[in-house]
Amino acid sequence: ALGGAMGTPVSRYNVSRNGTFRRLKVTPYYEIINGDGEIVPAGNGGQSKNITVINSVNQFEKDSVYYNQYTVDYYTSYRFLTRCPNFSGGGITNDFKKPVRIDEQAEFLQFYIRRNYSNDIRVGVDDVVGADAIKIITYDSSGVENTFYLRDFEDNLLTQNSNGYILPEDTQNQMFIQNISPNYIVNSGNVWSKDNIRNNSPSNYPYWNTYTSNTITSNTIYYTAELVKIGMWSPYAERVVSLKYKYIIDREDEKNAYGFVRFHWLNSLGGIDSYTAKKDVVEGLTISRDVIERKSGDRTWYQDDENQGTTMQTSLYHSDTMRGGDIYKGGREVSNVNAERVQSVYTEPLNKSVAKWLEEMMLSPNVWIEMDTEATQMGNARNPYLRPSDKEYIPVIITNSDVETVNQENGLVKFNIEYTLAHKVITQRN
Repeated sequence: ALGGAMGTPVSRYNVSRNGTFRRLKVTPYYEIINGDGEIVPAGNGGQSKNITVINSVNQFEKDSVYYNQYTVDYYTSYRFLTRCPNFSGGGITNDFKKPVRIDEQAEFLQFYIRRNYSNDIRVGVDDVVGADAIKIITYDSSGVENTFYLRDFEDNLLTQNSNGYILPEDTQNQMFIQNISPNYIVNSGNVWSKDNIRNNSPSNYPYWNTYTSNTITSNTIYYTAELVKIGMWSPYAERVVSLKYKYIIDREDEKNAYGFVRFHWLNSLGGIDSYTAKKDVVEGLTISRDVIERKSGDRTWYQDDENQGTTMQTSLYHSDTMRGGDIYKGGREVSNVNAERVQSVYTEPLNKSVAKWLEEMMLSPNVWIEMDTEATQMGNARNPYLRPSDKEYIPVIITNSDVETVNQENGLVKFNIEYTLAHKVITQRN
């Protein structure tokens, strides 16, 4: 295998090294047919070395996605697991800032850390990293407003004891995820400043203070997010190792009856992307019925009586059923009603790079929408530990058969996203 004793997780020649990794070991078991024709176990062949599986799809026309762009190592300018063009750095400048709303609870950055040391982070002395974080900088009309750090993901770092100091291991080889949504930043209480980088206990990470001042305010226009590594020793150098991703605060009110529709989907890098569509929401039902035909009850015949004129006989039955006239059943019946809730929504006008990113939602096998219902609100109110959010994520099936991502004549394009809930509408059964 490439890359030394541990091997390289994927070939650098046929797929970009990115996406969601799973490190597996395989144990083959053997079976034989004995003299009686029975299949019986015959032991195993021992356990394999680590096999790394990747959940990514690299298109032929995007072969500029190089081997190491999405695997955080000891250099700089790595990318998070998204193709959204809201980043700058590494010689690339995109003007697009991804819109996020103050009430949105789920906006995630996912990334894969291979190695955690940082070359000469304490120049000329060592490469030891003591902490990792997502650095957030907010901007108002006058420029930089606030700077703070998000570091929940740090709890999942593999650690080691080095001469009494607990610090991250060099070799990580695992995925990490961090919520950077405005709602989370404002309400989670897990926002940090870097006032004092160490405390007096040698068994702790470099020390962080909880950030108590304003983070995202009513004046915030946009903010940026980037992954940083912090040196273990003085002067506790901070090194930015990722590109800078930009998010603009969308403060538009939900003015229509249906509200906005927020999508999440598995993207081609093995991460989760999200987008809120806000235009011309349409909702309806597609209905079909299963009809069966049962034997009808006997008809009721009324006839004149010769002896009593037009007076109907009262002492005799009028059909060959016991009660007569059992016409409330039989004939054609609906045995089953099948219904699907179909919906559609339009996006804002999109430029080419954003449209090419958003087309991944149309190609993804896993798409969800956010829903805020009475049931989710009740679950959150009754047990916020089990249901920490009042939102739920419902799988949907995108039903578009075609989508226009580039229109050279008109410039900007709009997507009409057509979808149906993966769970059918529950109907009554006979």
